[in-house]
Amino acid sequence: AEAGQLSAGWPGVLCDALERDLPGVHAMFLQGAMGDVSPRAPHAEDGGDFARMRAYGEAIAVHARDAFDTCADTAPAKSIAVHGTRDAVGYTVAGTLLGREGEPGLTPRSWPLPVARFSLGGVELVTVPGEPVEAVGRQMGQGRGRWVVGCAQDHLGYFADRSLYRQAGRYEVELSLFGPDAADRLTRAANGAPPRPGTRGNPTPTGPITLRPDPGRNPAHGLGRAHGRLLAHPIRELLEAAEARIVGDAMRHGAGVPLLPASLWIGVSGRDLVIPSLVRAARQLQRRIPPEYLDEMEGIAEAAGVPYDAVLLENVFLTLAEQPNPLALLTLPAHCTNLVALGDATSMGQVLHGSTLDWGMRGVLQHRTRALVMEPHDGHAFVSVTWPGMVGTLRAMGAQGLAITEESCAAPDDSTLDGVPVNILMRQVVQHATGLDDAVRRVQEAPGTCGYKITISDGRALDARVVEVTARHSEVRKPREGLCFGCDPSAPPENFVGPRVAKIPPNDGSSARRYPQARRFLESRRQRIRLDDMRAALAQTEGGILNDGTLFGVVFEPQLGTFHLALGEDVRVESGELHWQTGKLQDHLS
Repeated sequence: AEAGQLSAGWPGVLCDALERDLPGVHAMFLQGAMGDVSPRAPHAEDGGDFARMRAYGEAIAVHARDAFDTCADTAPAKSIAVHGTRDAVGYTVAGTLLGREGEPGLTPRSWPLPVARFSLGGVELVTVPGEPVEAVGRQMGQGRGRWVVGCAQDHLGYFADRSLYRQAGRYEVELSLFGPDAADRLTRAANGAPPRPGTRGNPTPTGPITLRPDPGRNPAHGLGRAHGRLLAHPIRELLEAAEARIVGDAMRHGAGVPLLPASLWIGVSGRDLVIPSLVRAARQLQRRIPPEYLDEMEGIAEAAGVPYDAVLLENVFLTLAEQPNPLALLTLPAHCTNLVALGDATSMGQVLHGSTLDWGMRGVLQHRTRALVMEPHDGHAFVSVTWPGMVGTLRAMGAQGLAITEESCAAPDDSTLDGVPVNILMRQVVQHATGLDDAVRRVQEAPGTCGYKITISDGRALDARVVEVTARHSEVRKPREGLCFGCDPSAPPENFVGPRVAKIPPNDGSSARRYPQARRFLESRRQRIRLDDMRAALAQTEGGILNDGTLFGVVFEPQLGTFHLALGEDVRVESGELHWQTGKLQDHLS
């Protein structure tokens, strides 16, 4: 509008036009589902913005008069029948941004989303405490004579439907604070249905936990609900501990500087913006995550009673940590070791696939690592070594005889958020790949995000490969004389399947110490390497294979479906020991 002039805007023009053309009618404007609706104002030759605004209001009035004519024979409303207000249950990581008292962050208490329903003559009005997008309005307004009224009783941002929520970059999505299932929750409240309860407080089983789909929106959502139901307490504990550590570390490493402009604009501290900023980055990675895994994350969040965005962040956290963007706010060490011995190098020609995961936040993550046996609706069953709440995997072995592990290798010049997060990619491979060649193809064809070396072994083919990837490049390396190492900068050209790619980093600083020690240890036992030797190789403190950042160790025997795990208290860095627990995948399947 022009400076110094006030206007009721096009709604004022609309109401004036209706009262002019319909004598005795009093017009009132209530905003409906306009979250992603943009005006297409008719062109006005003269008068500038005000003329276009008036033309738009008059154009809408034509449609409003048509709607009025269709219900002209409806009996006039003599009273308003109030059906009451029911709170939908919402969870958000952005409570502080809403300016409310409470418990913002990764694990807040449930947040009330008030939905009122009342009748005005033959019309039923349903209120939404914010701006629903058009698709949400259609969902909530199903049924003859029901109208949705937005921005009523509260304004808690936008409410995007599931499809829109999974798209990054739209401002309606950026300001949708209550997850992709918020529309479902609002609709249930509008229809008078009680909210679906979470399952916090259930006792948590010990040892490997087998997950099969619970009833849900679809099998993937049901599998997530089973995960959230059985591991609700550990999920919440992990998120609470991780949040305190992430925020503290981020502020100590100077995150307040890049967050300062937003902090001043919104009026909250930089500390309160750390988690929302990470979630904003995490949402960009949704675009490349298969829908069934996003459905599974929703099921976990719903059953555990935590925000969807918290579960999403957990699942893409390792990928975010490798991004050079300073707003990623994460700088964490990673020194994993991945070893495979097979064929003539081993005592019985078997495949032995060993790995440690070394990372930051040891005090938060080490004692919370779990072994989950997954029986998805489609694809192969598998055992996943992971953290409660993760759909992706850190280390895994499938019933088809494949094992998969990874380690990061920084590639700051070739990183992006427009790719498949590495832990989701590993889950795809172990669940759906038919064999080694198919597994390698899936890794190479997936859009990359950052530098990783993914080690895959095949117990049936008695073979292995290391796929070295960055955001845009990949190369494949095969074993040398029965041994395969996650990093092998001395590998000759004939060790690679296809041409070398110069832009892929061969190793990082710590691997230059760890892998020579691992090679010396295993080569001294060549042709007679046994399970105990692979276990001992991972427990080497010389060279830093077992170190202060080691969270767990695994050895897979994929041809037998046997896994050996050193988790939690079984990792004893001070004494240089890994204590192993053994299981067989088949024993945990239905």
